Amino acid sequence: MKCNILLFEQPVPKDDLMRMAQIRKATRIPIAADESVSTAQEALAVIRAGAADIINIKIMKSGVIEALKIAAIARAAGIKLMLGGMVETRLAMSCSLAIAIGIGGVDILDLDTPLLLSEDPLEGGYRYAGPTMSVWSEPGLGMRPISFPT
Repeated sequence: MKCNILLFEQPVPKDDLMRMAQIRKATRIPIAADESVSTAQEALAVIRAGAADIINIKIMKSGVIEALKIAAIARAAGIKLMLGGMVETRLAMSCSLAIAIGIGGVDILDLDTPLLLSEDPLEGGYRYAGPTMSVWSEPGLGMRPISFPT
């Protein structure tokens, strides 16, 4: 079986940018910085070190405003963008998807963490259809909490 490896995500501890840069130079597979980037300053450090081809932005580690700053810095440096998540519900993933749609030019979306949850506490909003995410047309994020029996 052949596998198409799209990237190596955070192959070293977050503070070891020198080794991450060495790995990047030694392989043709793109290297994505994840834990190494929670702030705009950390994005600059990764870029200056030549440690990544891609920066994975997660709003749970950076917040929305800092995520937008990180995206602007990465773009200015010619670094690709990835939006991902920790293990959040579709509410947080909707915010990340809205950022991706709003800023455009996001190379990789890794917004599948709600699929790991046993129950979805929300209805409405975006939906998954295999590898495709269909966006909502309702106001806001288009979601409502589901009433679970007590």
